[in-house]
Amino acid sequence: MIKKVLIALGNCPTIEDEAREVLERAAKPDVAVGYLDEGELIKRIEGANAVILGAPRLTRKVILAARKLEVICRRGIGVDNIDVKAASEQGVVVTNVP
Repeated sequence: MIKKVLIALGNCPTIEDEAREVLERAAKPDVAVGYLDEGELIKRIEGANAVILGAPRLTRKVILAARKLEVICRRGIGVDNIDVKAASEQGVVVTNVP
């Protein structure tokens, strides 16, 4: 069961209302709009089971700080802003929704 979701949107202004409602019923979403640097991502990702990602980069350092992380979903084309190797080493599924 997903308990905490970090939604790091980058420059995207919002997520769709329906998506937010579904997340709020299933989890405690932590919505971050705007650019988050690596330090802020490390603080906010702690305890997250899932990440919905816009533009921010999920580096190895960020992924290793997320001890409960199960899935990263990139909202957009590609996963070039995610250290997929680090995620795979931690057993974290990486996917995207173009």
